[in-house]
Amino acid sequence: MFQNACQTVRQSTYGLVARTRTKKGEGTRTQYTNGSAFMISPRILVTSAHLTHPRGKSDEPYQEFLLIRAPEVGSPAPFENARLIAKDYVKDIALLEIDNPRSSLSVSLEENIIHRGTNCGSLGFPLAQVRFKGKKMSYIARERFLGGYVSNYTRITSPPAQAAFRYETDYVMYGGSSGCPAFLKNSNIFGLQAGTVSLPKKQTRTTESGRIAISRLVSSLDIIEYANSNGINISHLTERSG
Repeated sequence: MFQNACQTVRQSTYGLVARTRTKKGEGTRTQYTNGSAFMISPRILVTSAHLTHPRGKSDEPYQEFLLIRAPEVGSPAPFENARLIAKDYVKDIALLEIDNPRSSLSVSLEENIIHRGTNCGSLGFPLAQVRFKGKKMSYIARERFLGGYVSNYTRITSPPAQAAFRYETDYVMYGGSSGCPAFLKNSNIFGLQAGTVSLPKKQTRTTESGRIAISRLVSSLDIIEYANSNGINISHLTERSG
């Protein structure tokens, strides 16, 4: 059902490694995180803002943002360097820019609210591993698809998303899924994976620290609005990944 959509979306989906190197004694210490991102217009990618800072809320962002497009993962192609150009923690949206990308294929963003019960999927690099040996970095990632249904489109008020709207879907978001694009059968992106609904441990018997099987996604409507507010007009950018 989603085979064609996956082939389209993967052309614009990237694995992301963000890192900072600091001196520690006579050596160096590397802080890092990893997730996914996707291109919304030539050179411009969107990901989750909480991936851009150590511990998700430090004053200083990561020093480096390394990206590799899904079809190139596992090939000799090197990572591409990006820079952080805008972020909003309330919306949990960050924009990255690659100056001279090897590909300029971008996704199509959905401009309508998606109703409950709509079949959907997500694609990206959950459960990826990043390893360092000296200055050499290894990125061990497998592209994964998750499928389910839209459960809700609702306002949430818990910090830091103060009165923000989120989609909820009925599939679990595995660790490292932040930044993955969520899409419809026509390959339009309607959301960005951002988090999960959780309950206190005492209120649930799940084995994942209170996590229950509902994922939360930033809406494509918020992505469009935020990009436009930062001078990136993505209206009518419908170049399809081939």
